[in-house]
Amino acid sequence: MTDNLAFHTHSSGILFILAKQAAKRAYAAKGTLGEQYETLNAVILCAVVAEASINAMGEWFNFHHSTPPLSSSHGMPHEFESLKLRAKWSLFPIIVRQKSFDTGSEPWQSFNALIDLRNMIVHLKGSAIPKSVSSLLKTKKLYDGSFLGFEVAKWACHTISLMFEALTQMLELPKNWEGSIWLFTPNHSFPFGLSTPGDKVVDAQLR
Repeated sequence: MTDNLAFHTHSSGILFILAKQAAKRAYAAKGTLGEQYETLNAVILCAVVAEASINAMGEWFNFHHSTPPLSSSHGMPHEFESLKLRAKWSLFPIIVRQKSFDTGSEPWQSFNALIDLRNMIVHLKGSAIPKSVSSLLKTKKLYDGSFLGFEVAKWACHTISLMFEALTQMLELPKNWEGSIWLFTPNHSFPFGLSTPGDKVVDAQLR
C-alpha cells in the first residue's frame, strides 16, 4: 500500500508540473489559438491533479488513521474513490478533522468553477462556458467572454495551490509528517514556488 501511495503522490506532483508547463506554453503563445489550447490543457491537468491527489490521501489516511495524533477508529468509507471529485474534497477533511471547506468563499468557489470548466471541456458539452464559470472568471477579470487564455491557466494552477494550502491547515498534522503526505515536495502541498524549468517572468506569475 505504501508503494502504491508513493507512486500516486509522486505522480500528482509530476502532473502539477505538467499543468504549469502548459500554462507557460500558453504564455509563450499569447495572441494565438495555441494560447487557448494550452490553457485548456492546464485546466484539465489541474483537475486530474486534484483527483489523483485526493485518492492518494484517502489511501494515506486508511493506512495511518489509528496513529497519533490522528487516533481515529475508522478510515475512509469503502466507496470513497468512486465519489464525485467535489464530494471527496469536501468529505476528506470532515472525516479526518471534523472540518470542512467554506463552499461560499475562496478557494472553494474557484475549485468548483475549475471542475465545471474541466467537465465542459472533456465531456464535449458544446462551446458555451457554463455561466457559473464565466461569471466568476469575469469577476476576477480573467475572461472577456470570448477567449480563454493564459490568465485562466494561471488561475487554475493557483486554485490547486490554494486548495492544498487550505487542506493542510485543516489537517493540523505535525510538520514532520508533511513530507510523508506530500511526497512530491519537501514541505507541503503545491506551493506557488514549486520549481519548474522555464522563463523566469512566467515562473514568477505562476507563484
